[in-house]
Amino acid sequence: MYRIFITADVAKEAKEILEKEFIVDIQPNMEEDELCKVIADYDAIITRSQTRVTKKVIDAAVNLKVIGRAGVGIDGIDIPEATKKGITVVNTPESNTIAACEHTIALMLSMTRHIPQAHQSIMEGRWDRKSFTGIQLLNKTVGIIGGTGSGKSSLVNLIPRFYDATGGRILVDGVDVRDYPAGQLRSKIGIVPQKAVLFAGTIAENLRWGKGVARDAELQIALETSQAAEFVSTREGGLNAEVAQGGKNLSGGQRQRLTIARALVRDPEILILDDGASALDYATDARLRKAIRAHDANVTVFLVSQRAASIQYADQILVLDDGALVGQGTHAELLESCPVYQEIYYSQFPKEAQNA
Repeated sequence: MYRIFITADVAKEAKEILEKEFIVDIQPNMEEDELCKVIADYDAIITRSQTRVTKKVIDAAVNLKVIGRAGVGIDGIDIPEATKKGITVVNTPESNTIAACEHTIALMLSMTRHIPQAHQSIMEGRWDRKSFTGIQLLNKTVGIIGGTGSGKSSLVNLIPRFYDATGGRILVDGVDVRDYPAGQLRSKIGIVPQKAVLFAGTIAENLRWGKGVARDAELQIALETSQAAEFVSTREGGLNAEVAQGGKNLSGGQRQRLTIARALVRDPEILILDDGASALDYATDARLRKAIRAHDANVTVFLVSQRAASIQYADQILVLDDGALVGQGTHAELLESCPVYQEIYYSQFPKEAQNA
C-alpha cells in the first residue's frame, strides 16, 4: 500500500479521501532537516508553500513518486532534480488541500493502472470533462489511437502550444506550457507531422532545419535511427544529394523517414510522431520504433496512429473517441476492457478476432 506524507493542515474530508487507499501521516510545516529524516519511506508528499522540497529532501526520499502542491505554484520545489529522479510534480490550481489530495490520488492510481471503486468518481469525473489528468508519461512510449476526427492530433498539438487548452493544463517538466517562452518549450520537442514537409536543397540542409549546427556525424546517427541511412547512401552525393521542393523526387516512405530524422537531430526530450510513419511498411515501422527507444531511453515518445500494429507495444495507450478518452492501458488490458480499441484492433486483424 502506498504511503503519503502531508506537510500541511488537512481538512477531515481530505484525510478521509486518502485513507481509503493509502497509509497517511500528517505533520504540518516541517523544516528541511526534519523532513529528510522521515521522507525515505514515503511514496508521495503533499505540501503547501511553507515546506520546501529541495534537492536534499529529494535525495533522501528514495521511494518518492509524486509531489503534490496545493494552489501556491511550484516555488520551493527542485523541479530539475525531481524530473531527473522520475518524480512527478502535481500542482493544482485550487488553493485547498482536498484538491491536491484528489489530483495526487488520480496520478498514483494511474501509475498502477488500477482504479479502486472508492475513487471511480475522481477518474470518471475528469474523463467526462474530456480531460487527461493523472497520466504519467515520463520516459515512456505513448500510443494514441482512434478514428478519424477523434482528437488525436488536437491532443498532441497542445504540447507545443500550437493552440491552448480551453480547460485544464498541460505540464512539461512540472511547468504549465503556457508559462514557458515559446522557443524554450519547443526546443524540447521534435515533431513529425502527418504530411512530411521537405524543402528544395540537399538532404543535409533539410536535416539541419532541426538543428542548424548539427555535425555530419549527428545527421548520420539520426538517419540510421529513422531507417533512412540505407537509401540516402545509395543516392549520388549521399548527404549532399538534392531534394526537390516538397520532396517530390522521393517516395512517401523516404520523405517520412527524412522528416523523422530531422526531428531526431534536435535531440528532443519529447518526440511526437503524428501519424508520421503511415507510409512505412510494417517491418520498417517496427524497426523504427525499436531504434528510437534504443537511440535515447530518456525521450518521451507520442505515437499517433490509426494502425493498431504501430502502437500495440507502447508502454501506455490512450484510446480516443469523439474527443473523449475512452480507454487507457496496455494493448492486452485494452483488448479486455475497451470496446473501441477492440473494434479497431479486430477490424485490422480479423484472424485474431476469430480466436478471441
